[in-house]
Amino acid sequence: MSFKTWQTLFKSDGTYTSPRARVIVHVGLWSLLFLFLLFVNSWLTRDSDTPALTYWLAAGNMLVLTISYYWLATLAVPLLYKSKWFVLGLHVLGVFCFNTWANYLIFGAFTTYFELTPRLRGLFQVYREAGFLGSLYNYSALLVTWSLTLSSLMIPVLAKMIKDFYEARLRVIRLQRDNYQLELNFLRAQINPHFIFNAINSVYSFLVDRDEEASYLLLKLSGLLRYSVHEAGQEKVSLEQEVAFLEGYIGIETLRQRENVVISFSCEGPLSDYQIPPLLLVTFIENAFKHGINATTRAAWVEVRLRVEPGGGLYFTVKNSKPPHPTRLPKSSGIGLVNLQRRLDLLFPKDYQLEVQNLADTFNVQLFLQLHEKQTKLSYH
Repeated sequence: MSFKTWQTLFKSDGTYTSPRARVIVHVGLWSLLFLFLLFVNSWLTRDSDTPALTYWLAAGNMLVLTISYYWLATLAVPLLYKSKWFVLGLHVLGVFCFNTWANYLIFGAFTTYFELTPRLRGLFQVYREAGFLGSLYNYSALLVTWSLTLSSLMIPVLAKMIKDFYEARLRVIRLQRDNYQLELNFLRAQINPHFIFNAINSVYSFLVDRDEEASYLLLKLSGLLRYSVHEAGQEKVSLEQEVAFLEGYIGIETLRQRENVVISFSCEGPLSDYQIPPLLLVTFIENAFKHGINATTRAAWVEVRLRVEPGGGLYFTVKNSKPPHPTRLPKSSGIGLVNLQRRLDLLFPKDYQLEVQNLADTFNVQLFLQLHEKQTKLSYH
């Protein structure tokens, strides 16, 4: 197989380029294994007067091997990587029983339809003397089962495991490379926030005695920026900190909006007892202002509600009015929510519910999160 052909079947990480590529590779490997079985079985049928016996015997063994392989590859091998030894052992035992009884039935059927060679009669005699159940533990039957099927099965199973380990190793290498790149990007980004903070402090010093409201807004903005820079890199922050950040952002928006805009925010529950990934909720509020209030010159409103129950259930609701004729439609509309949902899928795979209602005159978002207490070491995976 040329390198160009190899590239059409496998990606650089060892995975298949398409389902068709997977079928081509599997068919090719099973064809090679069938030729190997023909070679092995030709020794057993060398003295036979029926040429088709070799092909039928190889076909029977091939069927058993194919079923056994996909049983192991699909159900058993993944358990090996998860260290679920008991269930893995049950699958291996099931494959062994299937192979033993398949040999028993195949040799019995061949005795009916073909004139067996002395070697084949001797093999079936082993199973017949041991019996249907006794062939599972009879020493001679064990040797025949291993030599005819289980030993051949090891070839594709080992190939599958080597491929899996190769893909896993490539994923680790790529993850390390991505982590190094993220760390480098983070270090580069450190320069800009410090410059911005220094610039904000200079402007604040200039405005503090000239425009009290402008200097207050600038001070609040500086606090939000510091939180987004310093806390965003952490896995979790206190829910109190996150709510304070939301209040600061809503406070800035409240001061800069017009008189015909109504903004309400309420929060209740034991905030200090729980933690949350930083900057997780602000996207909902940001979208409410961007697409609800800033997109119109008419009367508008935003309503934000956050409630935490003692068991750690967080209910977060954001509602906003929708303008009948928006003054502008941001190009990034919708991207923030899509990215946020992907983040929720990673952080809370089974512990969140998100409902979005895009009605004629309102846009409603309802989010439920199952939070964990501070003293508990969290794992969202």
